[in-house]
Amino acid sequence: MLCMLYIQIELGDRMRKVFGKRTFEGTVVSFDICNQTNKRMYHVVYEDRDEEDFYEEQLRPFLYKSSINGAYHCNEPCTH
Repeated sequence: MLCMLYIQIELGDRMRKVFGKRTFEGTVVSFDICNQTNKRMYHVVYEDRDEEDFYEEQLRPFLYKSSINGAYHCNEPCTH
């Protein structure tokens, strides 16, 4: 089982997040370096065209599908 800690987030990766009682899916469409924190920020566009920015540690728990090989990411806590 792959550890989410070691999976590189790529453009096209898919994520799923619950808002209220609804679940929305989104796609990582871009990333940039935040000037204030010097950390990578990812821009996600949801299927309903809403948009949201995440730091890597915020996005990682919501990822479920890799754009590179289609493999599903592990959503279980890391044991490392």
